[in-house]
Amino acid sequence: MKPGYFINTITERVNQAPLNEDEKLRLKHFLVFLCLGLPAMSFYGLYNFFNGYLILGFACFFTAIFLLISGWFLLQAKKGSLIYRCGAACYLCLLLYSLVSGGDDGSKSLWVFTFPLVTFFLLGKREGVVWSSLFGLILLLYMNFVSTIIPSGYLYSGEYTVRLLTVYLFVAILSFWFEHFRESYNRQLRQKNLIFQETLDHSRDILYRRDLETGKYQYISEAFGVLLGHDLGVRRGVQYENINELIHPDDRKTHGEILQSLISAAPNEPQEATLEYRMKHKDGHYLWFSDRIQVIPDRKGTPEFILGINREITSQREARQALTQMKDRLFTILNSIDAHVYVADMKTYRILFMNNKMIDDFNGNYVGEICYRAFRNLHSPCKHCTNSQLIDAHNQAAGVVEWENYNPITERWYKNHDRAVQWLDGSWVRIQIALDITRLKEMEAERLRNEETLRKTRHFEAISSLAGGVAHDFNNLLQSIYGYCELIEFDPKSMNQHIDQTRVALAKAVDLANYLKSFASGGNHSVSEVELRTLIDKSIADIGSRDEIEMDVSIPAQFPTLLVDEQQMSVALGNLIRNSFESIRNKGNLKITARLLGNDDLSRSEETAHTSKCDEVTEFTEITISDDGCGIPSESLEKVFDPYYSTKELGTIKGQGLGLSIANAIIQKHGGALDIASRQNEGTNVTLTLPSARKKDGSSV
Repeated sequence: MKPGYFINTITERVNQAPLNEDEKLRLKHFLVFLCLGLPAMSFYGLYNFFNGYLILGFACFFTAIFLLISGWFLLQAKKGSLIYRCGAACYLCLLLYSLVSGGDDGSKSLWVFTFPLVTFFLLGKREGVVWSSLFGLILLLYMNFVSTIIPSGYLYSGEYTVRLLTVYLFVAILSFWFEHFRESYNRQLRQKNLIFQETLDHSRDILYRRDLETGKYQYISEAFGVLLGHDLGVRRGVQYENINELIHPDDRKTHGEILQSLISAAPNEPQEATLEYRMKHKDGHYLWFSDRIQVIPDRKGTPEFILGINREITSQREARQALTQMKDRLFTILNSIDAHVYVADMKTYRILFMNNKMIDDFNGNYVGEICYRAFRNLHSPCKHCTNSQLIDAHNQAAGVVEWENYNPITERWYKNHDRAVQWLDGSWVRIQIALDITRLKEMEAERLRNEETLRKTRHFEAISSLAGGVAHDFNNLLQSIYGYCELIEFDPKSMNQHIDQTRVALAKAVDLANYLKSFASGGNHSVSEVELRTLIDKSIADIGSRDEIEMDVSIPAQFPTLLVDEQQMSVALGNLIRNSFESIRNKGNLKITARLLGNDDLSRSEETAHTSKCDEVTEFTEITISDDGCGIPSESLEKVFDPYYSTKELGTIKGQGLGLSIANAIIQKHGGALDIASRQNEGTNVTLTLPSARKKDGSSV
């Protein structure tokens, strides 16, 4: 039989005794004295018998028998203070008889010194003081007045008496303080045990301890009955099979295998595990539990008992299953989208999800990797990363950010839609849906190429029309010159008149040549700083005025000068103002305004405008010529800059069709732009934009 088994049996018997915790503790102390006192009393009794002290030997045996009987009664009684007092009285009488019988050897002194230890341990601090003081007083009286009290008693020497009483007093005081601190410590320990026990009893987790040798549960907390509705009675001594029957049949085998693997694990291997299984409620339904099991070995490393914390997780498991189903539905939806969809953590840039289309196009699943490395082959976050735009100052989603980019890995163009959302774990992530717009980009490029082809075709048509018109005009002029020359030959008297007519025809030919040069390249020009008001006044003067037209020229004072060729710009402005004059058939208004603006402020009409872009970023002058004339039909707006195209009657002085084309060529040569917005029968707005002679910072160009 193992010593540990004997001690465990005694401890279990004491724990089952109908005593409170204090009495159980004293009973344990008494049993300790019993285990030590029985052999000591027996040996001391035999010693006295062999030395002729029959009464003292009999008293020792009687005391040993009394201790044994007292121990048995204490295991049955609800309160053992009376038995402890009887034992103390018996022990006191034995010690007194031993002193009276005489002898000042060390054994008697040793037994005397044990009396305060026994009384304090078994009777407590208060009664220990009473009993120890009573015995000390008896010792003092007996040893000093032995001849008076008991004439036949043994007479002790004064030196022995002082030594015995001094040591006795010291042992009594030491026993008192030891018991005082022991009671204080036990009181604190009981309080802590009470708190701990209340914590165990009120815990929502099932706490248990199971002995592996007997298979019995040494403790199961109250939560077992609360959660499962089963009454285990005392909750101790319950066999494992009784609990195992409550486990769901589908989980029972796995539960047993994991337990067996923990028990049979080597000492240096982990001996704890967490497993989930179902247990049957008293009503018949099953609840899910998460059981954290740990096998505790003894000093030799042999598994001795199991500690477990079993937590009911039915609602958490249902929530987890619902979350898993929601996650599956979400991933199904994202995988069904015919676009690239991925999710990345906004702090770590780690990829959390890629849909199937993106996995196929990128030839791999890069979940867990860094997005800018996997998708861009970069070593740092992308310059165009939108993370900073997705969360506002209140740590909330700021909305969708749209942007386009070219991916060097897939070699495709994408239109990206980025948004910050809270992921399944509650963290902020960036979800990006990228639509492949490569085909749209190709179509756009094809459209631009077609437009360029159409522009060139129209340009060739314009050149063809220009060549035909110029040839026709030159032919007419040459015919006129030829005719006048023949008239001079046949009518010498009118020679001077015919020569003048010839000169007029030659001047028209020169003008036509100059128009052609201006249309081709704007002509050679020499720029200088020119006042805008001067140009406008000169142009109006060359055109002349009409009484039925009210003209308003509004130019701010100290307006910056223009850096232009004065002669060519006079031609351009003259053509534009002349067109406005001629579009007003009866009465009307013509207004000319000017203002300064930057390149970012340049506005263009997208409805009825023909635009020429200028690239220099300086300060610009915008000149607007507005009239309320007949306007231009919408179908004619795209052709107004074509040479020899006119909405006026051809063959008249108004209908040459070169005015706007020449004006546009001159303005473009000067780095400007010309816009025309018009509605038929409502009027026309001509916007002319030219660079000023100074930059935005006020310095000269």
